[in-house]
Amino acid sequence: MYSLCYCLLPVSVWFLAAKLAGFLRFSFSNQRRLVLQNLASTLQDPKSNEQLQSLARQHFAYLFQYELSRLLPMSGTFSKALQIPVEGLHRLDSALAIGKGAILVSAHFGFYRLIKDILRSKGYDVWLVRARKSKNIKEEEKRMRNFSRFKQMMFERLHMRKVVHDEYDLFADFNIRPIVEVLKKNGIIVIMGDAQHAATFVDLDFLGHLYPFPCGYMSMAMNTGAPIFPAFAVDTSNGFRPKLVIEKPLILEKNGTPDDNLRINVEGFVSILESYVECHPYLFKIWTKENWFQKRLVRSRRELAKRY
Repeated sequence: MYSLCYCLLPVSVWFLAAKLAGFLRFSFSNQRRLVLQNLASTLQDPKSNEQLQSLARQHFAYLFQYELSRLLPMSGTFSKALQIPVEGLHRLDSALAIGKGAILVSAHFGFYRLIKDILRSKGYDVWLVRARKSKNIKEEEKRMRNFSRFKQMMFERLHMRKVVHDEYDLFADFNIRPIVEVLKKNGIIVIMGDAQHAATFVDLDFLGHLYPFPCGYMSMAMNTGAPIFPAFAVDTSNGFRPKLVIEKPLILEKNGTPDDNLRINVEGFVSILESYVECHPYLFKIWTKENWFQKRLVRSRRELAKRY
């Protein structure tokens, strides 16, 4: 079904439809005020009311486009239907020529779920590090048992398939050997640099708030020698198609103490992430969340077993 739909219409049409649906949702959503408040209190540069309204409207459009982007790789015609431009691909090629693999660090920003599939469609050996099934997914699976057969089929196709892992997913847990093995084979790892599935964090200033950032991916880069690249899937200028941007590799600090080096190197990624959020604030997923920064900080302080 997906293949037929995506072959009949170009991706730009689907993204336009999602954008229009987002604009319509913005007009009637009960989250509209919350999004405007979060934008006004978080963005560093003062915005007029008209600018905030525009950013909020774009954010609702992005939320619809993001859900669409999670379905696209399942169409079966991903490489043909979605010719996504990639900036900085030569940087990745140069790193892979050294033979130590590569780490692409992104965040819950933009169309991050597409990074793995974009590069796999271009012939690269790419693996996504992600959390295992969340409590919400388990509850949805349980709830689905009470649906009719038709509703089960539609729910599974249109929702559950977006969240279950595939064969090229690895998991963020205590066993990092599968991740290291990918790097040893000169593969590419995609990992979220703002995730909460981590043993240790460093608290850094981010958008004017104290925010916990995980350290594991950076420790891995420092210990294995694998080059690490900030990478973000954002929208193109017309907003009808995503693009992947691979930034220059981070230059890692090595002269200080291990803890100081780790903090400085994580700060290097965070500063780039912050610049992307400031440039494309509507692509950040937190604006519909209440007290997001405080809740993340509290969660990072919980015992490890409770966070996992």
